[in-house]
Amino acid sequence: MAPLPKAFEALLHELTRLPGIGRRGAERIAIHLLEAPPEQAGALAEALARLRREVRACERCGNWTDAERCAICRDPGR
Repeated sequence: MAPLPKAFEALLHELTRLPGIGRRGAERIAIHLLEAPPEQAGALAEALARLRREVRACERCGNWTDAERCAICRDPGR
């Protein structure tokens, strides 16, 4: 089998680091992204970047939130 492009191998490496994603699953995802419209891969990249920028653990309970405290901890009725 011919060697894969370095960018393809780099993506496979990163995808296989995700829980539940093996080499074959990573290959399927990578091929899907290559065959999909370019804006689909761009939207995925932006969603990942936005996730890292905006979402964090609630300072009180550890639930995921985009504020200091999650909606449950901010609820005055609790």
